[in-house]
Amino acid sequence: MNLAQAMALIVPPVNDLKRSAATRSDGEHTMFPTLVALRDDRVLAVVMTPRLAITLSAAHTLAVGLAPDVLALAAQVNLEDGSQGIAYTSMTRDKQAGFTVQGYTQEGQDITFGTPKRASRRIGP
Repeated sequence: MNLAQAMALIVPPVNDLKRSAATRSDGEHTMFPTLVALRDDRVLAVVMTPRLAITLSAAHTLAVGLAPDVLALAAQVNLEDGSQGIAYTSMTRDKQAGFTVQGYTQEGQDITFGTPKRASRRIGP
């Protein structure tokens, strides 16, 4: 499974999780960081907690115990232009990694998602 195929499987349910977060009765609208494991074109497991460190602590267990084709982390972020988005960091079993960003706009409980775009970031000076 390549990263484009994986993102096609990951983005719709994550968008649903964000919509769900927008309708919470406690007034909080932030989507919790979410770890998704995929194998054979299906979701094997989802780990979602209020704290990023706790969510990431499950990564090793999922990677070793489930042997997924793809492991992806999705988290709500503030983009450079001041808008909101969801950042997806994905890793495949064959050591490919990707970073994808999907912007969205929210008016009340209505959310409109943009098209996920692969982000490029130069590392180094």
